[in-house]
Amino acid sequence: MKKKSRRNFIKKSTLLGTGFFIVPRNVLGGVGYTPPSDQLNLAAIGAGGKGLSDINNSSVNGRERIGALCDVDFSISRSSASINN
Repeated sequence: MKKKSRRNFIKKSTLLGTGFFIVPRNVLGGVGYTPPSDQLNLAAIGAGGKGLSDINNSSVNGRERIGALCDVDFSISRSSASINN
């Protein structure tokens, strides 16, 4: 019978443990998943007029998220948020 040592146990458990963590990105997120590191977070001050055009021009194929909108007219900021979601 082979002698069990602490060194062999640590080697085998390390190999087994790393097997669970090394998986392709598409397995974790699924098809069409955009990871947070590939998304652009936007914030705009003045969400109507030029602010809206700035938001639209900074679009990266729809991978951005609007994090914050600020405008003195709440209805304009609400309409800008609904256009870009």
